[in-house]
Amino acid sequence: MSKHIVLDLETLGTNPGCVVFAIGAVAFDTEVDTPGNFSNQFHSAVSIMDAIEQGFTISSSTLNFWRNKYSVEYELACKLSVGISPEKACNSFNNWYQNFSLHGKEKVYVWGNGKEFDNAILKNYFEQCGVDLPWTFREDMDFRTVKLLFPQCKPNEDNKDPHNSLADAKYEGEWLQNILRHIEK
Repeated sequence: MSKHIVLDLETLGTNPGCVVFAIGAVAFDTEVDTPGNFSNQFHSAVSIMDAIEQGFTISSSTLNFWRNKYSVEYELACKLSVGISPEKACNSFNNWYQNFSLHGKEKVYVWGNGKEFDNAILKNYFEQCGVDLPWTFREDMDFRTVKLLFPQCKPNEDNKDPHNSLADAKYEGEWLQNILRHIEK
């Protein structure tokens, strides 16, 4: 049995310590779930203002990216600044993870899009919020590398809602499911 979580963050920076304003994730078991079906999902809007007050930073280039390319998502993120605090988001994610891993009894691989992006940024969030990270370095996986190696496994339909953390996690999760099934053949 192999359990996986695909994580996607929407941020106002590209380095650990930046503001995260949305966390999206999907979880699946390779022996049970079919590609594209994710009954186990996580999504949380995080308060930008609370994150800034806790010392998380904003990159001007990333802020400009959001303003220029994804103005609707940026405006929505600003409205979602009433989201939960970074600490509550980390605790909520941790509870969701613990339920999926049967409270640590089953190993769960956590995939982020780039070895220094999603997982590294969320790890820093957990550390700065004083919340224990639910996975170890042994379960820390890089989706960007495997999708480069298996472009033929890309889902048939493009992601129709890019830069929505849950939509991105679902799209990347389906791609990863396809890759894992391809490798098992």
